[in-house]
Amino acid sequence: MISNLNPAAELFLVNVSQLQSQINQNTNEVSSGLKISQPSDDPGDMVTLMQIRTELDANKHATNNLAQVLSNTQVGEQALQSATQLMNQAVNLATEGASSTETAAQRQDLSQQVSGILQQLVVLANTQV
Repeated sequence: MISNLNPAAELFLVNVSQLQSQINQNTNEVSSGLKISQPSDDPGDMVTLMQIRTELDANKHATNNLAQVLSNTQVGEQALQSATQLMNQAVNLATEGASSTETAAQRQDLSQQVSGILQQLVVLANTQV
């Protein structure tokens, strides 16, 4: 095929066409916020993108699992804090009961308080999440 344009002019037009194509691609990337909008845009990066997507999914799954564990841990921690407070109360009552100035009636009252603490500890020991 014989062309009316000289080779330099044809090269110029090819370069302008390539620049226009690159401008269109860059405009699409900027407007969509995506470098790759379809696999044919960059097949080599698709493997990397799929790996990243897989890792993101795994991270979301791990985050959900950790949120569940955090919730369970917080409930357990609250139960242990309550048990510690109850044990401290029991120690105080035992110290009070060991005093030689306590009467039998007072010791009976302390015994009932310790029994109540024991029941509360049993409830805490059965804490479930």
